[in-house]
Amino acid sequence: MSTLIAAAADASEYAARFQADGVLVVDPLVDPATVESLKRRTAEIAERSVAYPTEFLELEPGASVVDLSILRKINHCHFHDDIFAQHAAHRASWTWSNP
Repeated sequence: MSTLIAAAADASEYAARFQADGVLVVDPLVDPATVESLKRRTAEIAERSVAYPTEFLELEPGASVVDLSILRKINHCHFHDDIFAQHAAHRASWTWSNP
């Protein structure tokens, strides 16, 4: 059973917990304001109110019109959108990896 842990400054705590449990649940991993900002930007991309290359938008099978309800995935968003790029570049949003 995984245990919810608070965000830690020392990534070794994450590694030990992941090694023991096989999963890591961190709350809050991203602050609520950032989550809301990314959700807004996702909606703006789906609504086409901001420029985004359509070849990197995955829709539900059979869909031909971009809409938030049928948007399956936004690929490479950190390369094509400033809001997502800023989030990806923010050190606090980096994930731990096994060295």
